[in-house]
Amino acid sequence: MPRQGQYTTILDKIRINDYDFYYISIGAAIMEKKVSISGKNVATNSKLQISPTFLNNKNVLNIMIDQTISSETKEFILGKDIHALQMEISPQHVQWENSDFYIFFQNLIHTLNEKRVPLKKLMIVNYIKFKHYHISDEERIQKENFYSEKIFHALSYPTTLQQQGQQMRRLFGEQNIHYSKCLYEWFGYNKIYYNCIHKYCFYNNQTNKYENFDKKYKGLLDSDFVFISFLGKKHNQCDKRNSQFLENFVRTGFLKKQFINPFYQIMLKNTFSLLTLDFESVFNFFYE
Repeated sequence: MPRQGQYTTILDKIRINDYDFYYISIGAAIMEKKVSISGKNVATNSKLQISPTFLNNKNVLNIMIDQTISSETKEFILGKDIHALQMEISPQHVQWENSDFYIFFQNLIHTLNEKRVPLKKLMIVNYIKFKHYHISDEERIQKENFYSEKIFHALSYPTTLQQQGQQMRRLFGEQNIHYSKCLYEWFGYNKIYYNCIHKYCFYNNQTNKYENFDKKYKGLLDSDFVFISFLGKKHNQCDKRNSQFLENFVRTGFLKKQFINPFYQIMLKNTFSLLTLDFESVFNFFYE
């Protein structure tokens, strides 16, 4: 369990310094060198989760959180400006509102509001996903949803600080910034989107409301329907087992923006690759 001083130091850094980007990964610790995806062993992307390519050459506050910080993780972050916090999201022996995880994020949200950090500069990414081994799909989904909902709830604006927030609005005429909109999810052990993340809740301009990404698109992600929909007659020309399928596909130029179904356009606009040089949606990398 972390000492309070550890995350107090991080909050002080936010107050004192200005950063190009604030990146927080949850569950991205390095635990294994290889993972199996669709029967093919590929190198784990844990290091990429801890430090995505789009953070390179930027002034970044990088925080990683996991219940176990492995020796491999410690070796990887040694000498790097990455803050590792060891804490459980929802320890059974502690009431949720009293857990280090919940308290840290409630204070973080308040500090970011004080600093008026814009939404576009903050990313909080949930990498807690489970492989199919020893559990059913239904059980796996339930476990993943449990952690997603806990994290999302921890990012809600602190109810205990509402009075301070009201005082801030009276003084500065400013509204609370809701950083729960900055929560992203890893696609998990998916043969197409292994190196990609998506918005947890995204604003759909067509419906003018926030929608949950998983509930809208999850059923389509693992089927050949995706390949056929994206590639048409050329879908057999790509290696479906490749863990970098999406990045390789975008580079081929097989499909242009105007030919992508509007349904998939919304999906791709809220999907982001850990391998890109800049933090832009996958949709932006398709050719006009």
